[in-house]
Amino acid sequence: RRIQDQRRIKKDLAYHRNLVQFLINRGREGNIFLDRNRGDLRAGGHLPVNPRGLPCDILLNIPVGPLTLEQLAEAKGLPIDWLNKVARQGRRGVDVPYRDETNREVALRIRLNLTDDTPDGRFQWRKGDKPILYGLFGLEAQKSRGYTILVEGETDTWTLWFNSFPALGLPGAANWKPEWAKYLEGFLKIYSWQEPDKGGQTFIGKLAKDLPNLLVISAPPGVKDPSALYLLDPQGFKTTFTALLETARPASE
Repeated sequence: RRIQDQRRIKKDLAYHRNLVQFLINRGREGNIFLDRNRGDLRAGGHLPVNPRGLPCDILLNIPVGPLTLEQLAEAKGLPIDWLNKVARQGRRGVDVPYRDETNREVALRIRLNLTDDTPDGRFQWRKGDKPILYGLFGLEAQKSRGYTILVEGETDTWTLWFNSFPALGLPGAANWKPEWAKYLEGFLKIYSWQEPDKGGQTFIGKLAKDLPNLLVISAPPGVKDPSALYLLDPQGFKTTFTALLETARPASE
């Protein structure tokens, strides 16, 4: 049976969710693939072949078992002890608490996978939770420094925090809400990183409508986000990023 699109993949995974959960509960590692000849899901290794040595119809690139803090720390080049301060291991992946200005946890975003090329995607909100700006618990400390940097997602925020830059994260490029502009009152400068894709343009366009004095940091060639820039040269990141701040341009230009 050939899977034609992502929607069909999700249906097949839902249909076989009991088998998937069975494998997760037993801590199996590898990938899950659909065997056309048997019409079911099986645990596989890292090669796209089924147990009989025949090519699989499709290899679903999802590790069996939840994403761990150790895996995320390694992927982002962050010390596990530091990451433990802002995230925790959850049953389904890495739990990222969203806290308000009083440091009260008001939402939880679960990091399910490292990449988007899985049926479940990378993230899921706890049922009933509503997105807010990430990092509000440190808002007053950031205002005392006179500036902040708006980025997409938690991991870019972590990268900047780890390197002593103030930052607030948006849970997705399209999730900016005009009422969040109130949190940015009092900052002398507000920067935002523009990723080199359509999502980055959308992100800056939405912000600029509500933040007229926004300064835009343009991503260097071949670099998607602050996390990717950091991984290229962890030792030189602070110097490189400081230079990018100095060359930031008004969003109105």
